[in-house]
Amino acid sequence: MAKHVIFLGAGASCTSGYPLAVDLRKLFSSAHTFGNYLHEKIGIGDSSSKTLLAKWFSDLSRAIELFREGGFGTVDEFSFLAGKQFPQEVHELKQLVGIILALHNPEKSYKLPSGQESNGFESSDYYPLIQRLFGGSDKVRDDIAILSYNYDPYFEFLLNRAYSRRKLAATNQPVPFPPTEFTSGFADRNAKAISEGKGFCLLKLHGTSVLPPQFNGNDGSKKGFLTFTEVFWERDKWLGAQNDWSVRTNPSPAMYFPWELLNDKDEFVTQDKFAGLEGLASGNLYFQSTGRTLHELCKAIWQRAQREIAEAEKISFVGLSMHEFLKPGLRYLFAERVRKHSAQKNITHDFDYTLEVVLACPGAWHPGENFSQKARPNSPVAKLAEMLRDANPNMVNRNAPVQIVTHNSGKNAVGGIICYDNFKSFIEAEM
Repeated sequence: MAKHVIFLGAGASCTSGYPLAVDLRKLFSSAHTFGNYLHEKIGIGDSSSKTLLAKWFSDLSRAIELFREGGFGTVDEFSFLAGKQFPQEVHELKQLVGIILALHNPEKSYKLPSGQESNGFESSDYYPLIQRLFGGSDKVRDDIAILSYNYDPYFEFLLNRAYSRRKLAATNQPVPFPPTEFTSGFADRNAKAISEGKGFCLLKLHGTSVLPPQFNGNDGSKKGFLTFTEVFWERDKWLGAQNDWSVRTNPSPAMYFPWELLNDKDEFVTQDKFAGLEGLASGNLYFQSTGRTLHELCKAIWQRAQREIAEAEKISFVGLSMHEFLKPGLRYLFAERVRKHSAQKNITHDFDYTLEVVLACPGAWHPGENFSQKARPNSPVAKLAEMLRDANPNMVNRNAPVQIVTHNSGKNAVGGIICYDNFKSFIEAEM
C-alpha cells in the first residue's frame, strides 16, 4: 500500500509542552535557570529529588561550561564538534536532556510556547493525530509511517495507551504487550519485526529519553533507566524517592546523533563502533541471552525508514528545524529512493513528479504564493528544498535548479512544497 511518511521534529511536541532547542539552551545556561525549571515541574516546596537534581546539575559543570562558553546553540552542534574529544561531556548532556524531558508531564497543565496556560493533554496535537491514526477503530491505519527525530516519549505513550484501551473496549480482553512497531522496537528490541514489517510503524530515528515497559525485563536491570512507569504511571513515587533514584534512572539514555550511527560514507556503523552506546542492552539478561542488541535495532529502524521513504507517495515534515546536522541522515534515508530511480531505464522525467512534499511549520506559506513560485530565501520552504536536493539530487528541477520536482495537487504551496502553518491544520487536511 502507498505510504504517507511523516517526519516529526521538536515543533510537533511543543503543543505538548516540551522544550524546543532554544529552550534547552536556556535551561543549560545556569543553575538558577535549571532550578526554576525544577520548581515548575516538581513544585516550589523542598524535596529530596529537587535537591539531588540541583546538586547533580552542579556536578556537570565541565560539560555546562563547554556548552555555554562555546556559544553552542544545540546539543546536536555540541556533540558534532566535541564528541571525539569530550565523549563524557556529550554523554552527560544527553543525560541532562533526558531528565529535562522526563520531568515534564504533558498530562497536567503547562505553559504553551505562546505563554498561555494549557489544560494539560487537551492542548497536545498528538491527540487529534492519534484519532486520525485509529479512525474510530481499534486498528491503526497501515498507510502511515511516522519517522520521529524527537527524544520525548509522549507520542508513543499516547499511541500505546490508546491501542490498549481501544482493544479492551472492542474485545474486553487486555493487551499483554504492544506491537513492536508501536514502540519503535524499544520495548522488545525485535529488530527483525522492525526491518521486515509492513503497515504502520513508528520509527524513533534518534532514540528516546524514556523507554516503554521492557519485555521480559523484570531482572532488576530497569533500575538503570527511565520507563513509562516512572514518568507517567508512578511519577510521584519516582520524584518522591528519598534517595538518588531521580538521578540514577538515566545513566545511559538510548539517545543517538546521526554521526554516532552513520560513518563518513553514509553507511550504518559496525557493532564495534556502536559498542559505547550499547549500555542499556548490556544490563538486561533477556536481551543478552537472545542477542537483541541496540545496534541491530537502530540499524533496523534506519533501514526500515529508508524503505518507507523509497515507497512513499507523500512525505511530510512537521515541526522540523532544517539545520545542517540533518543532512547526513537524510542522505542515508533517501539512498534507496535514489537507487530505485537510478535503476530505471529510459526515464524522460524524474519519477518524483508523483511525490507530494508537505511542510507544516509557522510561516511556511504566505498569501499570494503559488506552487511554481520560487520560495523566499532562507524561508522554511527554501531550507527544506535545499535539504531534499542534497538528499536526493534526482528531485532537482532541471528547468529551475533551486526548486524540486513534486506533484502539484492544487493546495497552498510554494516552490513545489505544500504548506501548513501548524500541526493541527496539517492533521485536519492531510490525514
